[in-house]
Amino acid sequence: MKIYILSFFFTCAVGAQNLSIEDLWNQQQQLSSSKEQEALFDLGTLKIKTEKGRRLPVITGEANLQRNLIVPVTPVPSIAFDPTAQAGDITPLKFATDWSAKAGIQLAWDLFNPNTQLAIETAKLEQKGDQLQSNLDAEDLKKNATKAYGKALLAQKQYDAAVQDTILYHKIVEVSKLRFTAGRIGILEHNRAVQTQMQKQNQWVEAYQVYVNSLMELGRYHNLENVVQLSSSMEEIVAALQFGETNFKEEKIENERNKIVMQRQNLTKELLPTLTFNAYYGAQYFDNSLAVFSGDQWFGSSYVNLGLKLPISNTFQYQLKTKRFKKQEEIYSYQLEEEQKKNRIDKAQKEQKITALKQKWELSREMDKLASSSVETAQKQFDEGRILIQQLNEEVSNSWSMNKQTWQIMYDCLEAVLD
Repeated sequence: MKIYILSFFFTCAVGAQNLSIEDLWNQQQQLSSSKEQEALFDLGTLKIKTEKGRRLPVITGEANLQRNLIVPVTPVPSIAFDPTAQAGDITPLKFATDWSAKAGIQLAWDLFNPNTQLAIETAKLEQKGDQLQSNLDAEDLKKNATKAYGKALLAQKQYDAAVQDTILYHKIVEVSKLRFTAGRIGILEHNRAVQTQMQKQNQWVEAYQVYVNSLMELGRYHNLENVVQLSSSMEEIVAALQFGETNFKEEKIENERNKIVMQRQNLTKELLPTLTFNAYYGAQYFDNSLAVFSGDQWFGSSYVNLGLKLPISNTFQYQLKTKRFKKQEEIYSYQLEEEQKKNRIDKAQKEQKITALKQKWELSREMDKLASSSVETAQKQFDEGRILIQQLNEEVSNSWSMNKQTWQIMYDCLEAVLD
């Protein structure tokens, strides 16, 4: 009787809260698309803005203060200061002071840089690659969560069936006990009934453990504060599963190939010069005493110029880089072709497998109905004393086997749809 009471209260507990497959998917969608995806998208956007920011002028400020412990001496021809000096005579002169300082602002602006646009386009493709990877991770998470839900759902069905069998055999043992007391059956048949009841109790305990473990696994994908009742059927899950025609793996490979193609097409731009506008405005301080706040010893300094930088050595690497990018492009093209071929074959096999499993599913459910009907008939005949306990056991065992077969086919069908 204890088994019946525990089963009743556990069944009531799991009915306290319902969880549908749509609730599970909605939570997974919110989790996978909120923080991580937004962070990856923001990171990609920042990379693009950073590369675009390189088009702006770079303004820097500089300041330094120097103490010359030993003022350097520079030899100069003596004739520069004394016309009567002999040829070859030199005069050592000091062209520095004990203290010097410098302060100013410098501007550098790439008026033309062939690598800037390439860096921007590369950052955009990298952002798209991060989005594709994030979508792929979210899809895998949904599949794993759905499998966990399906396992818990079947474990729930197995547990419910074990509870019903335990309750049934509790009644059977009560009937067997009355018949044994009345002398209508022998001790051996009564003992078999008791042994079968104990087996059903063990079966109930095992089913309970499997169900609890499956709920714990489901807890990886949904916050289960209490034991939950899974409200969606396996038929509803299979019917609702939709992942669309987009293959994120193919798109990811194609995105990497497009990145290589773009880099190869822009190789010629690396041979172009970089034109930079430079400007400086500042002042320098010279004195043998430290008085930097004295304006008399500061001397202004300013200039503007245009700088042209020619990438001479890049011309020698141009052919090698072109060959390397072409080879990488070929590799990604082969990978994309193989992935597309694999997906076509997998899709055809998947459709065939699902069709066959659905047919087996229908047949198995019909066999389940027949087995359940046979159990009801056998139980009625047992209650009327028309059959022995062994015959009833055979029908119950057959029904249990049919149920397990149907549950396995259900899960196989779910896996086939998800894979």
